[in-house]
Amino acid sequence: MIIRKLLTLTSVFITIVSVFLLNGFSYANELNGTQIMDNVYKRDNGDGASANMSFNIIYPGGKEKVRDTKWIWIDLDGKGGMDEKFMFFFLSPPDIKDTAFLSWNYEKYDKDDDQWVYLPALRKTRRIASSSKHDSFFGTEFNYSDLNTRDLNEDKHKFLRTETLQTIECYIVESNPKDKKDAYSKILAWVDPERWVILKAEFYNRKGEHSKTELIEWELIQNKWTAKKMTMENHLNGNKTVVTLKGFKYSNGFKEKLFHERTLKRGVR
Repeated sequence: MIIRKLLTLTSVFITIVSVFLLNGFSYANELNGTQIMDNVYKRDNGDGASANMSFNIIYPGGKEKVRDTKWIWIDLDGKGGMDEKFMFFFLSPPDIKDTAFLSWNYEKYDKDDDQWVYLPALRKTRRIASSSKHDSFFGTEFNYSDLNTRDLNEDKHKFLRTETLQTIECYIVESNPKDKKDAYSKILAWVDPERWVILKAEFYNRKGEHSKTELIEWELIQNKWTAKKMTMENHLNGNKTVVTLKGFKYSNGFKEKLFHERTLKRGVR
């Protein structure tokens, strides 16, 4: 009788421990996903940067279009509720030369970013409606919202598994946007745990379709891991956009007042 009771108690104990471990494992995975992405977002990106950025749009038939730009960025780190501001100035081709784009990105993920485009043919600056921010950025496979730095609290993160990519054992994290108006239903990221950079990302649209895949190449510049080449492939239309950065330079010398509508009209100097 005593042995039977001991066996029963042992069985109950094992069951309780098993349930605890299973629940704890699930909870740990969720925490790990958040922690992994927190490490990614907290990686030192500097306070400001500039570069020449080229967008090479490649169509299924082999036709290509190239858009050359000057990019300028400043990190505001929550100042005045702002996360970051950046500008693009188009240098070529001739039909869009002197076109310029400005984005003010807010710290709160549920607050719509302010974005403007300057159209030299009309000599006017127009605000981009929030309903248009999931549209293509000047014919590329990046939409306007893809250009923004995502915030940790913008998504719910879950660690899925590890997987080897480019000989690197990566963490794969699934991020589900909290905003139902987001362009994506989920994003899968392949994270290098040594450098805390994303090597690959898969984007799923609101229908749950795997719509795009981005591959990112990194280089150490001024002691900071910097994205030097980004390839975005659209699986729905067959197009691909390759972004290359040249002359990348980190700088904390930019003034916030530079990132204004009037600068778009004046152009880059």
